[in-house]
Amino acid sequence: MGPNYSNYSYHQLLQSFRNVNRDKFPERFEEILSEIEKKKPEDIEVVKVQSGYRFLKRDQIPKPIKSHRPKTFSYTTGTKEYNSHYLKASLILIPLTLVVLIRIWTSDWSYRYELLIGTPALILLSFLIAFFFRSSIKKENSLTFYDEYIEEKRGKKSNIYYLNELRTIETYDAEKSYVDMITLYFEKNRKLSITNFEPFYSEAKDYLKEYLSKRMNYERYLDSSSKL
Repeated sequence: MGPNYSNYSYHQLLQSFRNVNRDKFPERFEEILSEIEKKKPEDIEVVKVQSGYRFLKRDQIPKPIKSHRPKTFSYTTGTKEYNSHYLKASLILIPLTLVVLIRIWTSDWSYRYELLIGTPALILLSFLIAFFFRSSIKKENSLTFYDEYIEEKRGKKSNIYYLNELRTIETYDAEKSYVDMITLYFEKNRKLSITNFEPFYSEAKDYLKEYLSKRMNYERYLDSSSKL
């Protein structure tokens, strides 16, 4: 005989929902889900998504827009335009290297002189390897914004990220993190990242804010230190 879920609180039911093996105990799973429906707060909706179920506030649920037309941002690695952009984006390595060298110089480490020589050499070598690798291979990369999902293509590899599986949005500033980046986290530990090393970064960032704001209160998904 299984637990009496009718006596569970809403939060206890959520915990049980996360832990229950829905394949091994399908009836138990349905019972928990039914009790959650009865006891959930009024502003919470049970949403069926590709990976299962989620419990979202109403303004977090993506609203479909029938008039939406897919929007694509793309670039090709190995082209002169891409190589030029990559070099410009890499200029951030100069102040980064200087900051690291100053910290090493002001430290009391016994091996700081070796680090003063080795650190810039390692950074330069890493940059050269990354640059020649990217510039020698032509690969089409793109982001396409559909009404209910975003499709990412990296060469022949394709990934689809559904908006109703979005969990968190984090942004990073070059002044603090040495790279401009937006990362969207989805169910099942999946994530989509866009950085300023990609030529379409500025346009895609502006479009992403507009795209999300039309469908949901995306600010609920923002990390505490993030801002689109």
